Amino acid sequence: MKSRYFFFIAFFCLISIAFSQNNTNYFDYNEIPLSVIEDSDQNYVIVGFTYDSLFDRSNGTIIRLNSNGDIINQLTLGNEEENLKLGKILYINNIYTLFGGILNTNTSHRNLLFLQFDEQWNEINRKLIPIPYDRTLGSYFPVLDSDSMFVISGSTLALSNGYTDHFYIKLDSEGDTIVTIFKNSEFQPMSLTILESQDHSKYYDIISGYEVNAPSGILQLDKNFNSIVFNKIEIPSYYYTYGSLVMSDSTLLVVGNQLISNWLLTLVLVHENARVIESHTFRRDSLMKELPAFSQPLSRFGNNVFLGATSNYDHWGAQYSNYDSWFHLIKMDENLNIHWEKWYGGDAYYFLNSVLGTSDGGCLMVGTKHPHGSPSLIRGSHFIKVDANGNVQWTQNVEIPEWSYKVYPNPTQSVFNIENNEMDIQSVELFDISGKLLNSVQDCNNTTISIDLYSFPPGVYLVKIKSSKGIRTEKVVRN
Repeated sequence: MKSRYFFFIAFFCLISIAFSQNNTNYFDYNEIPLSVIEDSDQNYVIVGFTYDSLFDRSNGTIIRLNSNGDIINQLTLGNEEENLKLGKILYINNIYTLFGGILNTNTSHRNLLFLQFDEQWNEINRKLIPIPYDRTLGSYFPVLDSDSMFVISGSTLALSNGYTDHFYIKLDSEGDTIVTIFKNSEFQPMSLTILESQDHSKYYDIISGYEVNAPSGILQLDKNFNSIVFNKIEIPSYYYTYGSLVMSDSTLLVVGNQLISNWLLTLVLVHENARVIESHTFRRDSLMKELPAFSQPLSRFGNNVFLGATSNYDHWGAQYSNYDSWFHLIKMDENLNIHWEKWYGGDAYYFLNSVLGTSDGGCLMVGTKHPHGSPSLIRGSHFIKVDANGNVQWTQNVEIPEWSYKVYPNPTQSVFNIENNEMDIQSVELFDISGKLLNSVQDCNNTTISIDLYSFPPGVYLVKIKSSKGIRTEKVVRN
């Protein structure tokens, strides 16, 4: 039961972003960046998604920054018939390979998306890997192994009872499926990282809940995903893992939480049989919870190893807390000698998703920032780049563009108007509260667009406004 409870608070409370709006009559898109790479031009590419709470819709996003933090371009992926959340990106042989979860809103079919772009960001490959009909996609972690195969481990959530289970998928270099295995276990294991051993003979799957009373451990697998042996990580507290790195022929670096110790950030060097060789714990304050960066908590470049976390994490208000929190970053060498430990933020609710050791010896932190006193529940992407000594080189906020329009009168007894101040609105759609389309306006060349609600009963209606800046949804009340 503990593993099931943890899954809810540590995955779906973090990644699921269904939330209510009580203090405003509009609903913002929210930027959620999850994974980051550095390409051969020293540009940074971040993938994630935007989310519209009212329509429960998400679109995949790609943000490219140069080495100075300037935005090169932004791409949005998705359409009216699919909910898309990009979660991981790999950069191999000048090809960008992206992975995401995709839901067809017409058929309710769920798939893992495999997507590739060339260096000019032309889409060159797209494949869908079906998820069992009675499950939804949870966490997943892809790597490219020594056989040039994409190997993916992850977890699914049963729609009927909320139980978690794990899966393994192997794809060739173009995304064609070689092996797909969806497990069904009474112990609700959650797979968070899969790695290949340095001798290329097997995989290490770092999972939680593989056996009763074994919250975390290392499952060794052969190249066909047959189990070799499972060993529990012996930590004197209830320990959950978030990420890992292979450090040598037989040792791994694993980061997680000690929950009984009030969410103490814990880093352990373990033998492949899960025997603990060395451990370190970190915390800003004894009363603060530490959460490892959820998507990419560990990164290694050369001899530098970076560990990232959120300090003063609020697991009851994980997305929009009034807490002051920080990006927490630790730099160490490959022998785990700590070079420095620093915090960034403290004036808002910061939430760290990924860290990336960079080619200049520094580190890029990727997460979100929710300002205190914000008039709506909005999280913008927030990036901080530091040098080799942990000094801030630049920060970048990727905010939702400001819109210049006005909806009035609201409430109304009949007609309401939309002022098209920038002549930038492309279409307007009217929905009832259940999401049924009632009216559509495609000719939006006038400075004022009028819609009549007289023939509809009193109640709440939703107006979706599409422009070159994206999509906004307004709530209009007919008296």
